[in-house]
Amino acid sequence: LDDFNGIVWTGSVLNIYNSQPEIIRQIELAKTLFEKKNKIFGSCWGLQVLTTAAGGLIRKNPNGLEAIVSKNILLNDQGINHKMYIEKPLQFDSFCWHYDEVETIPNEAVVLASNNYSDVQALSFTKGQSEVWAVQYHPEFSPNWVSGLMFMRKKILLENRIYNNEKDFENMYKYLFNFKENKKLEKDLNLSNSLIDNTVRCIELHNWLNN
Repeated sequence: LDDFNGIVWTGSVLNIYNSQPEIIRQIELAKTLFEKKNKIFGSCWGLQVLTTAAGGLIRKNPNGLEAIVSKNILLNDQGINHKMYIEKPLQFDSFCWHYDEVETIPNEAVVLASNNYSDVQALSFTKGQSEVWAVQYHPEFSPNWVSGLMFMRKKILLENRIYNNEKDFENMYKYLFNFKENKKLEKDLNLSNSLIDNTVRCIELHNWLNN
């Protein structure tokens, strides 16, 4: 592990409060990484593992599944001034898929962003020798990749009323699958520039790499 100075921790279908052996091993790995001098970026499950390892708590979100697009994520004062969000809009959308959320942040953590679905859409903290930037959403997801996720989980999306009907689902799926700029369709689908412009969508990752 001493050969690394950067770690990216991304998604999973696990729920951290289930305390399965594979979950416990990941939490212990995170604790070990904190002892090294690392820059760590976490998205979704990564945020949940890193938060738990640092002493925070994760719960099932009482608002239910937040999927495909996390809407109206708003930076607070700490987020506006954080290096992760240099050149990011004050309010933005991002791709996502999660049932869970941060209930209690670690003592060392600062919340950077939230929305109506969750009070913690992003946080940062230093633990041991490591600096952690973590988000609940997925800036690393591309439109085409998300279309594949939609295809595999269509039934879940419709059952959870993420899309009201098959037509709404199909319109979004086809747009993401054949992704290309289409102002009229983007407006019809209520998609923000922060979601469809690769440069804006991935700013968190660019800033982390530059840091």
